[in-house]
Amino acid sequence: MELNEIWDIEMYLMYHYTISTAESMSENPEIQKLFQFEIPGLSRHHPFLISALVATAALHILHLDSINNSQYWVIYRKHKSLVLSELQNQLRNVNEENCNAVFACASVVGFFMLKELSLDSEDEII
Repeated sequence: MELNEIWDIEMYLMYHYTISTAESMSENPEIQKLFQFEIPGLSRHHPFLISALVATAALHILHLDSINNSQYWVIYRKHKSLVLSELQNQLRNVNEENCNAVFACASVVGFFMLKELSLDSEDEII
């Protein structure tokens, strides 16, 4: 994949996250707003959180689309690796400036790891 193509997909995934994925993360409208507006706003200053949102959106699309689109798996794996590595670093250095982003990121990571497990188990059934 070329850099422009990757950038286009990642931008689409952020769009998808805000219009669809965030709403699917809770049935509670207050929590949906948190995932839809507050967490993406917080990610502006914390790139590791952007990676978590992109990874989550990629898995959400894979869940919605029965076609196994390899480009979304590639993007998911790339961002999963980035976010897990950086989250470990951030956890070692939690402070007043990053604590909200670290907590938000850990929450999103928990969500996408559970979604990945559910996708894996669906593949085993088929």
